[in-house]
Amino acid sequence: MQTLLSLYGQMPLKEVAQQMGVSYGALRWQLHQMGITKPIGQVNALHHLDLEPTVLAYLAGLIDGEGTVSIRKFRGKWKPTVRIANTSMVLIAWLESKITSPSVGVETRPAKRNHSISYMFNIIGLAHLPLYESLLPYMVIKHRQLQLVIEYCYLRRAQSKDDRLTPRQMEAISEVRALNIKPLNRLNGAT
Repeated sequence: MQTLLSLYGQMPLKEVAQQMGVSYGALRWQLHQMGITKPIGQVNALHHLDLEPTVLAYLAGLIDGEGTVSIRKFRGKWKPTVRIANTSMVLIAWLESKITSPSVGVETRPAKRNHSISYMFNIIGLAHLPLYESLLPYMVIKHRQLQLVIEYCYLRRAQSKDDRLTPRQMEAISEVRALNIKPLNRLNGAT
């Protein structure tokens, strides 16, 4: 028991299982039964990017102009999300060359009558915290939304994956959602 706890504090559970010569599932179940979990920040690695300031400034401009900064629900979990919509596949390819990770993806939206096909470049998850922080100094229109996303990331990474969201996290989600309502809808009382 003491060996398990000691090793679990130092390395991923899969490595602990290999070192102890037991199955990953058995150790995971044992930790679950004991109520022991690691904070998300210790389990999920951050995606570090080395982008030049000009690239960061351009990305921030794209996000301010044709993007959305939010905290959205995916498969029952609230996740920070940055999306850039555009009709240029050249731009989408450039974005894919600069930001790569499993939690980045592109959606294609079919063309409506008299419109071009549109693409949605998605950056989703807590692991992109370094990117969010790097973009913040360059943001203008969506600066406050990105501040809230960063705060949410720090709060969530300190929790285990099974922890409930705190009242402050729920406030951040609500504030981001309110800021993202289009001005005309805001005047008409939409939520």
